[in-house]
Amino acid sequence: MNVRLVLPFLACLVFTVLPTSCKQQEHVPAVPGNPAPPFKLVDVNGAPVRLSDFAGSVVVLDFWATWCGPCREATAELEQLHRQYADRKVVVVGISVNKEADAAERIKSFAKVHGLTYRLVKDDGSAYRAYGITIVPATFILDRNHIIRVTYPGFQPGIAKQMAMEIDKLL
Repeated sequence: MNVRLVLPFLACLVFTVLPTSCKQQEHVPAVPGNPAPPFKLVDVNGAPVRLSDFAGSVVVLDFWATWCGPCREATAELEQLHRQYADRKVVVVGISVNKEADAAERIKSFAKVHGLTYRLVKDDGSAYRAYGITIVPATFILDRNHIIRVTYPGFQPGIAKQMAMEIDKLL
């Protein structure tokens, strides 16, 4: 085989294939109508939690932090939703954006003091970025196929009633 003929062919092949294989993955914005970005995080006990774990369920994702005043108010309403829909294939997941070294302990302590029983996970920053979070709390309601249906940036007292109406539409 003639090396002079093969080398230009290989160079051409490498330079035409390589750029497409190094292309960054396209980012789909986390807005109503789009699929929810998948995530793999850990809960406050270190167990893995993936969005795919909740296949077939309506999911309420709430990005929050223990140091955030409005987030603290929102957790009470989310707990109310969790209890209201516990037996109806609705999952509430609180994704904490706490960055402290002892974040898991802070979250556990907060949950105990405030009587939170819904799933609490610690974000490593990947979910926060994937969902484009700019403020907390930020809440997303996903349908059974994990398509984002509604977003709630910030907190408004009584928001659980509005969320319940949206959840009812998806059941």
